[in-house]
Amino acid sequence: MEQWKLRNVLMSEKSVPQQYEEASLEKSDGADSATAASVHESVLDQFKLSPGDMIQLQTLGVGQPERYQTKVIGILPPVSVMVATPKIHGKVLFVRESQQFLVRCFIGRDAVAYRSRVLKSNLSPFAYLHLEYPESVQSMRIRTSARAAVDIVASIETSQGKLSARMVDLSGGGARVLCGNAGIGQDELIRLAFRVNPSGIDVLLKLQARVKAIHASDNDTAYGLQFENLSAQDKLYLTNMVYQNLLKDNL
Repeated sequence: MEQWKLRNVLMSEKSVPQQYEEASLEKSDGADSATAASVHESVLDQFKLSPGDMIQLQTLGVGQPERYQTKVIGILPPVSVMVATPKIHGKVLFVRESQQFLVRCFIGRDAVAYRSRVLKSNLSPFAYLHLEYPESVQSMRIRTSARAAVDIVASIETSQGKLSARMVDLSGGGARVLCGNAGIGQDELIRLAFRVNPSGIDVLLKLQARVKAIHASDNDTAYGLQFENLSAQDKLYLTNMVYQNLLKDNL
């Protein structure tokens, strides 16, 4: 019998893929800024889904869909994909057998999505799920400068004080924010603060950024920012946020 590809990934963090670290500061024209190809029907075997990869589970059925982040801990084609049961505020989520989910994930430079159902829910020796292995998946190649449209309340701190802003575009290396006529100059170093919610945990990020582009309009001014001196944890949070929004908007 084929052996499970298992390893202890519940407490580990994966490094941020290098190809997603580039800043994308200018607004795109026409096509969606995140994608470079259309959606294709494929098979999961075509991609290298591995233990430790992050996936998103979205509930299907009546009511508002809920989305949960979790990790792959084993793969056994063509039977199941084994994942850690998601946690909400530190508590294991109740998941019933036969419950259906829309599964989304990034594998390398490809976004992948498919429908699945819970074959088995276990609590011992830890909480994990067996998800039915898909017959087919939808996939889409993501551009190297992956960025996502967002709508996040933020604040900008300059040498003159703090200003309210709204973030409308985010990548692993930069962002585009809208602010009133704040008098911020080209190449000025600022501090950008905003909240993200990876895996249901509220996190306040305070990032150093440099102004690389300024576009003024009648109502507000758009600032293209490039992040500087990011920690490994900051990169992980940013990439997680970008991925969540790309998956939600495109697959």
